[in-house]
Amino acid sequence: MKKVSDILPYFLNELSDLYPENELKSIMYISINSHLGLTKSGTILQSERILEDEEISVFINVVNRLQNMEPIQYILSETKFFGLSFHTKKGILIPRPETEELVDWIIKDNKNSEKRYLDIGTGSGCIIISLAKNLKGIFDAIDVSEKSIRIADKNSIKNKVNINMKQTDILCSELEGGWDVIVSNPPYVLNSEKELMNDMLETMYAANGIGLAAIQIGEPKRIIVMDLSKKEGEKEPLYFLIFVLDLY
Repeated sequence: MKKVSDILPYFLNELSDLYPENELKSIMYISINSHLGLTKSGTILQSERILEDEEISVFINVVNRLQNMEPIQYILSETKFFGLSFHTKKGILIPRPETEELVDWIIKDNKNSEKRYLDIGTGSGCIIISLAKNLKGIFDAIDVSEKSIRIADKNSIKNKVNINMKQTDILCSELEGGWDVIVSNPPYVLNSEKELMNDMLETMYAANGIGLAAIQIGEPKRIIVMDLSKKEGEKEPLYFLIFVLDLY
């Protein structure tokens, strides 16, 4: 690997047994953009550019970590969501594309109003920050993890929005606020899969089988749940959602 044009063949040669070709190409362009600052078209235009030894080492490291099935978002410490850039790291959930649908629904439903929003289990802060970039109001976020709160606060500064962050265990604390919209995308697993997890990991999972939820307390009153369960007959109740509803 000596030139920019050598990067794709290197990725394909080292990783084709682990990833589909289209996914590999996408990962490669993301990596090139992150480390070389080149867009897809820029990669083509500068295909003959000679790589520095340090740059070659960076791509070798990326491939080595991909061979260990580490997500590219953790390798680059960055992920994209709703057109924004977010810092992330191992232990912070990577937002799924379905989560953007939830954010889009809330924005469309509240575009011309000023309300108070709460994001429970904020993680990287991608949901509440995306809402704050597109809506008017007061924006609060809580998470049980101190690391998540630090990352989310860093992302709010990066994206130039004001979010009230607080470390709180929703299952052990009483919430006081009077929010108009409560949104949450907690980690989720099916009850049948919990036996595969150790006790420490199990405490991280608040929901069973259903992943995304938003509750709109103000007018119009709505509840949205996106069922992400892929297994027949295993659509179990959302404990986390029921708990939040009990607050009201």
